[in-house]
Amino acid sequence: MAISVIMSVYNERPEQVQQAVDSILKQTYLPREFVIVLDNPERSDLKDLLMDYDFRVEMIKLVCNPENLGLAASLNKAIELASSELIARMDADDISVTNRLEVELEALKTRDLDLISGNITYLDEQDEVVGEKSAIPEAEPLIQKILPYGSTIIHPTVLMRKTYLVSRYIQQLYAERKRTGADSFGRGMSALTDKINDVRAQSTFNRGQKYFTMAMASMRKRKLGQALAALVRAMVTSPDNCYYVINYLRLRTIWSVNGRRYRQQPSD
Repeated sequence: MAISVIMSVYNERPEQVQQAVDSILKQTYLPREFVIVLDNPERSDLKDLLMDYDFRVEMIKLVCNPENLGLAASLNKAIELASSELIARMDADDISVTNRLEVELEALKTRDLDLISGNITYLDEQDEVVGEKSAIPEAEPLIQKILPYGSTIIHPTVLMRKTYLVSRYIQQLYAERKRTGADSFGRGMSALTDKINDVRAQSTFNRGQKYFTMAMASMRKRKLGQALAALVRAMVTSPDNCYYVINYLRLRTIWSVNGRRYRQQPSD
């Protein structure tokens, strides 16, 4: 089955974009096309980089917006240009493991799904793993309990069928943005992008994630005192890490209380 990968680029660093693009070009299951939308006409360095890829790599389709349209509108444009039945999301500051598309496609076909999302690990500036997001639950009742605290879909890992409902959802986000000046998906995206590109903020978050990883390792060894101390150090590192740990503890509580019951008695 053919896959179209879509990605919007706004204000990421060139090296981030290069790593993101290269990780798709090195997939064990190559996509039919890679649709990239540059949504920042002021970034000539990103435009030069992407135009070079567009010239050298046949599968890449580059679109340069004449003005900033926002994430939802740019993804909407990319989906309209995509010719494949399956759409894979990619973010310009992420790196996909080399077998991502192969594994996701196999799971999508085997389980007859319309959308699948994977897990992620967190990397520091030296590409060293500093943390890992908890495994995503699959039981519908458990997902319903988790949703008030966070999404169970990790957007840059998504592989989905190109359906009317998916396209319509993105179109609605675009209409919302045109009407109000912001859309519910992209709200705060500019501030988030600035934070992602803030080297000091990255270093602080990564330090907190290292403490969190140490806490998880201590938990697995049943060294509860060490685990608690590491969690506290993670939480006081930054507000983002504090929020991360609190949400993790909330989710783990929900999973431990309800997960076994849902596994034993899956919903129809």
